[in-house]
Amino acid sequence: MLHNPLDSTTGIGDVTVAVNPPAATSRAKSKKKKSVANEARPPRKKRKGAKRSARSDRDEEEDDSDQESIAVKGEQKERASADKSESKEAAAEDDQSEDNEDHLAPPSKILVLDIGGTKLKALATGHTEPRKMTSGKRLTPAKMVKAVQELAVGWEYEAISIGFPGLVGENGPRSEPGNLASGWVGFDFTAAFGMPVRIINDASMQALGSYEGGRMLFLGLGTGLGSALIANNVLINLELGQLPYRDERNLGETLGRRGMTQLGKKDWRAAIAEIVPALMGAFAADYVVLGGGNSKEVKLLPPGARMGHNLTAFRGGFRLWHVDDVRTQWGDVSLPGASAASGEWRLV
Repeated sequence: MLHNPLDSTTGIGDVTVAVNPPAATSRAKSKKKKSVANEARPPRKKRKGAKRSARSDRDEEEDDSDQESIAVKGEQKERASADKSESKEAAAEDDQSEDNEDHLAPPSKILVLDIGGTKLKALATGHTEPRKMTSGKRLTPAKMVKAVQELAVGWEYEAISIGFPGLVGENGPRSEPGNLASGWVGFDFTAAFGMPVRIINDASMQALGSYEGGRMLFLGLGTGLGSALIANNVLINLELGQLPYRDERNLGETLGRRGMTQLGKKDWRAAIAEIVPALMGAFAADYVVLGGGNSKEVKLLPPGARMGHNLTAFRGGFRLWHVDDVRTQWGDVSLPGASAASGEWRLV
């Protein structure tokens, strides 16, 4: 193996590899490379400062953007809150307007109409003798209005209560009556009469006038069977005439006028003696009031029953303006004065 004493060597095992650049030349090249590298590379401190400056600019831009976003969101929330507040205020005003309408002072002069399948009876405040007219299959609501206006000539009244022989909702009759002409559903009674009107089922109006406390079941023996329950001044309209009874008849067909004609008065009275106590027990009533035009045909009252008076329907019509849950049909007319209603009655 050749060996040059001027060479620097590095030993690796048994093999020696010679690296033989001249020492001066190597040092010069190394210095030159370091100088070029240092010239191409900026000072370390200055580079860190530039990075910090760039980061600072970016942070400031992000802060400004965040602040703008927060401001926009704040404005959006304020607008949404304002819109929501305005919506609530508008709804509250509408509710207040409806409450004011339904809580005006009850009228002092009322005309009560008790519409039956064969007769219509009317009575106004301050009078004791009802006036009557024929109803029946040809009586439309328009004809009824005209006839009532003629019937009530000389009476003073500022509102009207109507006992209707059928289902009644918030806006008036919900079904056409079986014993009158059609056209009752959707009829504008307020516009026709020119004053506020309240409408309720005719049996419920009679029940309202017959109530004397406790839990009372009312049965109206007329063209059909009217029914209502009152417990602690809460009035519930019933349709007991729809319940099945015997010989494919329901209670309305049995206890109404047709039942009395087909069965004969003897069997009709026997049916009343059987049915009335059963209904009284089913509703846990303290007493039963029998009303309607055919109640006078009952000779022996069942236990717990009493006879209603023929003027109780009109008393119910006067009381109707003290029942908060009955909607008043106002139209474009209103009553003078405004005060809270008594709230002593409720209709369910």
